[in-house]
Parts: sequence; structure tokens; C-alpha cells
Amino acid sequence: MKRIGVVWLCIMLMFSSAVVLVDLSEDVGGKVVVADSVTYVTYTPIRIDSNTDFANQALAEGWNGSGMENDPYIIEGYEIDGDGNGYCIFVGNTSLHFIIRNCALYNAWENYNPPYYTESVILFHNVENGTIVNNTFSPPYIKPYPHNRYGIYLNGSSSNTISNNSASMAYYAIYLYSSPNNTISNN
Repeated sequence: MKRIGVVWLCIMLMFSSAVVLVDLSEDVGGKVVVADSVTYVTYTPIRIDSNTDFANQALAEGWNGSGMENDPYIIEGYEIDGDGNGYCIFVGNTSLHFIIRNCALYNAWENYNPPYYTESVILFHNVENGTIVNNTFSPPYIKPYPHNRYGIYLNGSSSNTISNNSASMAYYAIYLYSSPNNTISNN
């Protein structure tokens, strides 16, 4: 009788796991991409250029948070190909609190567009209070040349946190220019 109970319990656990997997692969408005057992939604490059712009985009895109320290905006789960844009995510001129996490970002090459140039996967220009965590900056395929000049580029930015990111196929994984007082760890 115990064996039947154990077998029944195992079947129920397998069935409940399958339901969760179906929920994780649900299409949320964009193409769903599964890479390395992580599900991403394909997305176009993101450009934010002020506190007001950030608030407006967060509302329009449904990004969680309010931009306050205890409730940061959260940008996550995107696969962004920056080909032709020179960046995947550009954030400039903001002091709001936000997190960019669990994204697959690549091909920030081939567009020199000052002052938002640098061919960076993530570029912060005059930013405070941002967090970049658990992102990968690698193309889903390998070509014989780098796909990004910079993985993360901070220009005139401070009080940001960069941790647990993985960059390959870039000349410089993390580059800081006139950017003091940032925390960088485990990248």
C-alpha cells in the first residue's frame, strides 16, 4: 500500500512540474526564445534618457516598480540583438532606482552615434542607482570576431552595482570612464 502511495505521489509531482513548465513558456507578447534552459522574450533595443522617460516607458512596457529605492523598476527576461543600434540597453540622465537582470544581450556593434556610441551592450551615461545583475552578453552563435566593443560601459555614472554577469565576444567586458563609487563583483 505504501508503494502505491509513493508511486501516486511521484506521478502527481511529475504532473504538477509539467504544468509549471507550460506556464513558463507562455507567450507574453513577443517571440519566446529558450536558451540554456532560460526563457527570454525577444525585444528591440531599449533607450531611456531621463527620469521622466524612464517612468513613461516603465508604465507603457509594464515594468514592475516605481523607481524608488525600496521598489526599483525591473527590466528582465529579454533577448535583445543590438545589431545596427550600437547598444542593447542605453540608460542616460537618471537617478531612479532600477535593475536590469536575467537578459541575453548581444551584437552591440557597427553604429557610431555620438554621444550614445561606444558599441556597448549596456551603456549608462550619467546614471545613479542602477543595478546590472545575472545577464549574459554573448551571441547565441559564434562568429570569428567580437560582437560587442564593450559588455557594460559606464560614462559619468556612480553608485551603481554590477554583479554576476557573463560577457564573451567583447573587447572589454566592463569599462568605466569618469565613473567613481560603483560596486563591481563576481562578473
